[in-house]
Amino acid sequence: PYTTLFRAGREDPDYRRNVLGEHGDATAPMFVLRRLMACVDTDETSLYNTDDYFCVKIKDEFLQSGSSVEGFLDFPKSHLTYKGETRTGKPKCQYWVGMDVGFTVDPSEILVFVEYSPKESEPSILKLLTRIQMVRMGPSDQVKVMMAVLDFYKPKALGIDANGNGQPLYQLCQEMLEANPAALDDVLKALKPYNFGEKIIVDFDPTIEPDPFYDDPTERAIKRNTKEYSSDKLRTLVDQRRIEFPYDMDLLRQFQGATMAPAPPGSQDQYGRRIFSKGNDHILDAARFAMLGWAQHGI
Repeated sequence: PYTTLFRAGREDPDYRRNVLGEHGDATAPMFVLRRLMACVDTDETSLYNTDDYFCVKIKDEFLQSGSSVEGFLDFPKSHLTYKGETRTGKPKCQYWVGMDVGFTVDPSEILVFVEYSPKESEPSILKLLTRIQMVRMGPSDQVKVMMAVLDFYKPKALGIDANGNGQPLYQLCQEMLEANPAALDDVLKALKPYNFGEKIIVDFDPTIEPDPFYDDPTERAIKRNTKEYSSDKLRTLVDQRRIEFPYDMDLLRQFQGATMAPAPPGSQDQYGRRIFSKGNDHILDAARFAMLGWAQHGI
């Protein structure tokens, strides 16, 4: 009965737990380390790591002297060189943004990805261009950063947690839109609110024939939990090597340490749903929100 476990190796968590009776890991890493590192440019002197990747960390204390938060956002003009159209008239690239929000203990993180195709015949690749970390910053300053990102990159979607810490930011954006719809309608239409605790439509059941007289698409909808779905999309891109990361150790630590664990006995909810690891996963959560905007755009 343990043939498979022996083949997996003596260091395998299941072998230690089920065969040796030791305390093996009850968690499963989200990413296979070998495949994750294959998506990382580990050459610290490369053009991507030294010039192309823009990483800025802004603290509230930096603004005490009256400095404007926009002054820290000197986005490289090279980030827009991906733009243009292919011979068939399609845009060469699209930008996708994700944001995880924090205020005091937890920082806010914004990640900007560009989706482009090295060749028209090849699948597109998502490349991380920008990471913005904001520490102890208030909602109004964070909204200014969001608006600067929207104005420069003009992304197809900016995914944000609109039910947790991100709710004040989302409400501020809605108030700004109501006050000036003519100027902000095109800018803020990219803002996509999500909630990691909700279920969203991810596809439609092809086995259900639509009613020719009255078709309610939600009756054919397939739904999934947002956090699980976005994690699966992120993992699939890593496994297919369709995503590119710089040599950012903060990012890599969070991606390598992320886990999904079964709920311990006595603490499951009534549906027996998985519990994700808790901790400093703000960069990873920002990537999840970006993937939600990317995956949900067609729907």
